[in-house]
Amino acid sequence: MTTDTTDGDLVPRIRERARRLLGPDAPGGEELGAIVAACLERIEGGVPDSERLVALAVEAQDALHATHLRIYARRVHLQGQVQAALGRLRDATTTDRLLDEACAAAARSCGLRRVLLSRIDGDAWIPWKVHLDGTMSSPMQVLVADGGTRIPLADCPAEQAVLDDRRPLVAQPARTAWLAELDIVRPYVVVPIAPAGRVVGFLHADHHPEETEVDGIDRAVLWTFAEGFGRAFERLEILHRLHGQREHAQAALSVIDAIAASVDRHDLEFAGDPVLPAALAGDAPRDPLLSPPERPEFERRLTPRERDVFLLMVRGLGTATIADRLVIRPGTVKDHIKSILRKIGASNRAEAIGMTYGYDFDRP
Repeated sequence: MTTDTTDGDLVPRIRERARRLLGPDAPGGEELGAIVAACLERIEGGVPDSERLVALAVEAQDALHATHLRIYARRVHLQGQVQAALGRLRDATTTDRLLDEACAAAARSCGLRRVLLSRIDGDAWIPWKVHLDGTMSSPMQVLVADGGTRIPLADCPAEQAVLDDRRPLVAQPARTAWLAELDIVRPYVVVPIAPAGRVVGFLHADHHPEETEVDGIDRAVLWTFAEGFGRAFERLEILHRLHGQREHAQAALSVIDAIAASVDRHDLEFAGDPVLPAALAGDAPRDPLLSPPERPEFERRLTPRERDVFLLMVRGLGTATIADRLVIRPGTVKDHIKSILRKIGASNRAEAIGMTYGYDFDRP
């Protein structure tokens, strides 16, 4: 969409009048501003038919003003919808829910038909979530369902530019295999998702299957959505990590209380060189609570992958972080944790952390 066009047949009518009055000097295309400028230039030159030129210039200027008002109203309306959608997304209590709702929320609030959420993995980006308006189908669904399709950034100049500049753009589709796979044949908007200032993914969008092309307003409102979405994701991730650290701290305090209770059971002598009980003496067998085995026995019951998850979990890492470290889905991490808790006899993560506190997990 250009910023100098109006609906209906008003612009074609103005263009036709301009061709009749201006002849070969009539501007091409549908740019009303150029028609106004050409009329004023003729009028200032003192040509005949100046009254008709003035009337044409006024009509073109009025149409241009009306167009700008409609553009402004559309942008304000869409920005309002985006802020309302972001407000609803902020109610999400998990990153999984936030990610699942992002594409549909972006499409509805920004007035787009097709929205693709992707994540960056090294030198490539991976299609992750997609929303298609209505009942239409798209090859995007196949790539998202596959989950492992890597599209090299080296083959995507538009996406590489967005990654480097951290700014959105309206991209022209190039003749590349990945565009064909995604069924992108018209200009599309691509915006960065950059929580904490680092680009971690993209939002791609267009009006497919409509022939309407994306424009600067589509780019602006989708970027507003991406910025708000990035902040919501960052907030949830911080809260999740803080929750994990709090559980770890609570488990540590429980162990400290147990140690204190164990010490209180001994008869301590207030003297210059207190005599330690045999259980605390350096050359005597130590209390298992104070000197635990190097590794817990129940760790042997875990599979290699469960052990990987277990070692990260007991350090207080959240589900999303574990998934990133092990390059697996968050849902897979959750399944492993359920299996781990069942095998070691713990009812939740906090209990599992408490059961393992003090063991030496740095040894192989």
